[in-house]
Amino acid sequence: MDSFPEDHLMELAVAPTAPSYGDLLEAQRELLLNHMQKPQELVAVQCKLTGVNPLSQEMAAGALSIKIGKRPRDLINPKAMQYMQYVFSIKDSISKRETREISARFGVTSTQVRDFFTVQRSRVRKLARLSGERSNKSDSGLVIN
Repeated sequence: MDSFPEDHLMELAVAPTAPSYGDLLEAQRELLLNHMQKPQELVAVQCKLTGVNPLSQEMAAGALSIKIGKRPRDLINPKAMQYMQYVFSIKDSISKRETREISARFGVTSTQVRDFFTVQRSRVRKLARLSGERSNKSDSGLVIN
C-alpha cells in the first residue's frame, strides 16, 4: 500500500481554511461596485470631452418610446438639432465643408447632417404642396355671378 510522504501531511495541516460566506459576499460586493464605477467614470469623461451626455440619446429614446435596437439611425443631440434648424431657417442646403464643420462641432456624423437637411427640405415641399391644394379647394368653392 502506498503511503503519503510526511511532507504532504504537513502541507495538509497548514492549508488555509475556506473563506466564510461573509468574506465571499464582501468580495463580490467590491467586485460589483468596481464594475459599476468604471462605466460611470467613462460617461463622466466622455461628457467632459464632448459636452453631451452620451446616455442622453438613450434616455430621450426611452421617453419617446423609440427602441434604439430596432432603428438603425441615432438620435441627434439637441444642440446640433437646434443649430441645424437655425441654419435651415437661413438656407435650405449647405456645402460639404459646412456639413463637415457642423459634424465636427456637434459630434454628429456628416450623414446625419445631410439627412437632416434632406428631410427638412422634403417636409417644406410637402407642406407647400398641401397648403397649395387647400387654397385651390377653397378657391374652387367660390361662386362668381
